[in-house]
Amino acid sequence: DLTVIVKSGAASDPADKFGVASFTAAMLDEGAGTRDALTLADAIDGLGASLTTSSGFDASSVRLHSLASKFDTALPLVADVVRRPTFPQADFERLRAERLTSLLQAHDNAQQLAANAFARILFGTQHRYGTATMGTEKTNRAMTLADLKQFYAAHYRPQNAHLLVVG
Repeated sequence: DLTVIVKSGAASDPADKFGVASFTAAMLDEGAGTRDALTLADAIDGLGASLTTSSGFDASSVRLHSLASKFDTALPLVADVVRRPTFPQADFERLRAERLTSLLQAHDNAQQLAANAFARILFGTQHRYGTATMGTEKTNRAMTLADLKQFYAAHYRPQNAHLLVVG
């Protein structure tokens, strides 16, 4: 298992761009290096490995789970995802639509509504912890690919990351 932890998550979102850390992490495996999203997914699946990207309030991460015998082949794929994401426009628009759908569906989930309301009451709407890591419908609609690239350039840097390898 290999995890790259970037010490920036939703708490690093600019006030008018809540959700940019989450959106950036979601885009990392949508194309990297010379591979588009499908080619990258096929390469990872072909190794029997899994690769996930995520972002919480305090950190973002890229995780690889691989057999030891395939690790040397999988490692360059992770390097591309972390160091050379391509941020394709078509995938950006597809993910935006998915995120907007998820935000809409959250209105039908009592547990999610309660968690969001609690955070909003505890922290307020202007504090970053008062809004879900995914942001709001308004911020996701306003998000641009340039916003994601800017967040990536500012935060996905060696001095702001840790690499953990176990196995």
